[in-house]
Formats: sequence, structure tokens, C-alpha cells
Amino acid sequence: MDKFEINSCIKWIEENNFNIIALQVPDEDLDKVQDLIDILTSSIHNRNIEIYLVGDGCSPCCNDLLNAQYCHAQGLIHFGHSCLSSYFDDNNQQKISIFYVFYQQSLPYLQKAGDIPSGIVDLWIETGKRKECTYTWDMNRNTNVYYPSNTYRPRARFDRLYYRPSKENAIQFKPVYFELEGLEKLPSIKRYCSDHWAIQTYFDI
Repeated sequence: MDKFEINSCIKWIEENNFNIIALQVPDEDLDKVQDLIDILTSSIHNRNIEIYLVGDGCSPCCNDLLNAQYCHAQGLIHFGHSCLSSYFDDNNQQKISIFYVFYQQSLPYLQKAGDIPSGIVDLWIETGKRKECTYTWDMNRNTNVYYPSNTYRPRARFDRLYYRPSKENAIQFKPVYFELEGLEKLPSIKRYCSDHWAIQTYFDI
């Protein structure tokens, strides 16, 4: 259950004093929903909380805000990949607060294939997991995409580099350093090159 970041969800619910919450999870995690609800309801102190499951009215990446609104939810917790769709009122205010949990484990297609094959390494991990390079998509630092909240901004490690050393060549490449690129805005347009940071690895030969 680690990928659900339950402690972060509880903190968000309690800090906002929410009593009605909607959950949206990917299809492959529907069998874990009851356990997730049980943990959340038993962990929220000093008040009763109502939790509803939504998500059948739209694509998994889109926030099912329509059904959340029908449930009178004050907040929606969206698990997995999201396109960050939202719903605003006439004053351009977001009607329902959204908390994103981007799974930080292996990407879904890798999990379905049996995870990363033996001998292949994630270069961010292999070079020491520098904290400043953890998130390749970070709305705390990158302002290219508008997000209507000053208290919570999503971020995730969407972009990755993998490497498999050759067993045949006499010359071996050793990964030694991993960094993010594109961290400065282009002066002419005052925007970053992308809403994702570029990633780069250095090797010793």
C-alpha cells in the first residue's frame, strides 16, 4: 500500500478539515480500494468522514469531478497518472480541491512486463539518488502549467534513464552523475523550454 502515500492523504484531509472525500484509482487497483478506505476512515481523528469511489464517468487520467460533485465531495484524491483536468466556477475558482498521488514505483507498463529486467539500472538511483533531481516534473519549481493552488502543487519522477552495461565490449561505461537540465527560463519568452525538466547522465570510460 506504500504507493498510495496514505500518510500524505491523511495530512491533506485533516489540514483542510474535509468530511466528504472522493477517491479515484486506476482500474488495476480497484481490488485495493476497500483496504484504502478502511485505513483512511480509521486514521482520521475526531470526526466521521464519508469516502466515495468515483472514476467510471471519464478516462482514468481525467479527474472525475462531475461524480465527485454529485457526492458533495469537498476534495478528490486522484491516484496514478493524471492530465490535471479541473473544473472552475464563474470566478475562475476551482470548485473541488484535488490531491494528486503520482505512483513513484515502476511505471505501469514495466510492472505488467515483470518490472525492469535483471542487469538494467535506473541511472538516477545508480548515481546516488540526488534529492535535487528527484522530480522531473515539478509544479513547485516549473511555472509553465497553471495550477490553481498555493498550498499544494503536484510533482513526480515521470522521466527516467535506464542503462545496461555491455558484457562484450572491452571498454566499460560507468555512470557517475545525474542532473536536470532546462532549469532556467528563456529570456525572450520568460518560460521554461518544457513543463518537464530534461535529464542527463555523465559516464566515466
